[in-house]
Amino acid sequence: MFYKRKLYAVFLCVLLVLSFMFSSCAKAVEEDNDTAEIKEETFVPYVSVNFIDLSYGESVFILFSDGKTMLIDCGRDDNDGEKIRDYLEKFNVKRIDYLVLTHPDGEHVGGAEKLIKEFDVGRAYIPKVVDDLLPLFPAFGSAISALNENSVETVKSECYKRIKEEDYAVVFLSPINGNDNPYSDFNMSENPTAKQADNVSPIIYLEIQGVRFVFTGDASMAQEQAVLDNIKIEFYQAFIKSSGIEINLDGIDFLKMSDGGSNSATSAAFAKLLKAKNAVVFSGDGRFPDNSAIHNLWNANNDYKLWRTDVYGTVSVKIEGNGLYSVITEREQED
Repeated sequence: MFYKRKLYAVFLCVLLVLSFMFSSCAKAVEEDNDTAEIKEETFVPYVSVNFIDLSYGESVFILFSDGKTMLIDCGRDDNDGEKIRDYLEKFNVKRIDYLVLTHPDGEHVGGAEKLIKEFDVGRAYIPKVVDDLLPLFPAFGSAISALNENSVETVKSECYKRIKEEDYAVVFLSPINGNDNPYSDFNMSENPTAKQADNVSPIIYLEIQGVRFVFTGDASMAQEQAVLDNIKIEFYQAFIKSSGIEINLDGIDFLKMSDGGSNSATSAAFAKLLKAKNAVVFSGDGRFPDNSAIHNLWNANNDYKLWRTDVYGTVSVKIEGNGLYSVITEREQED
């Protein structure tokens, strides 16, 4: 009888040990599963146009299908430059093939010097600013010095400049040459106004795999009108004959609103020309799109979508091909 009880006790001990081992293994597997769930996925760069949220400054990064890159503007200071650098490094960028500094305003070029020194820059499109005016725009002057020190090829931003590759094209629609050239108003003034400085911003057309964009810097209604006038006289038709680039501004997919969506741009006539399906505005730090600009976009296309960086954070347009795209926002990724 005692022997049977002893065997029973041993049997219970074995069961307890096995139960403990099983539960320990199960717990370990469960912990491994939890670890797997929180593991971050590796970021894979994609062909895209990215409106980088900098609170107030502006910057647009473009990754083309052939691996080349374009950066339009560089924020307002070195802090913005660091944010832009980090964003480009996320895409494994080592070289900025095309750098566009739209105009000498600090909120657009403040981080340029830092980025020019940290990245290999292939070519820079810059406004023509006479030497006498450079002291009035220290951030822009520093960027020019950095370009010269690094022997970067520079090209004057003006109408008809273009980049043409197999599945994308970039065309500068302005500033125009002639009597209404905003460079003349700007460079001939001893102390140019902010509006004169803004108005040397080029209006740029981009078509990438069938998706169409218009970038405006801080160009005013006068520049918009110049584009409208050129369309009336079929000036842009010359692009088709000389370079095979067809410029189609009707029903544009994305408009980068000028000057933070202020009432100095996005006129009713320009909005009607574009009929933009989407508009992106850099807003924040007390800067918000003006109601008149919003109203003009809505009148032109009741179904348009407004993407504000103060609401959505960085707005990334992923190019899917054949005219298709998807929009990825920073706030959605955080959620």
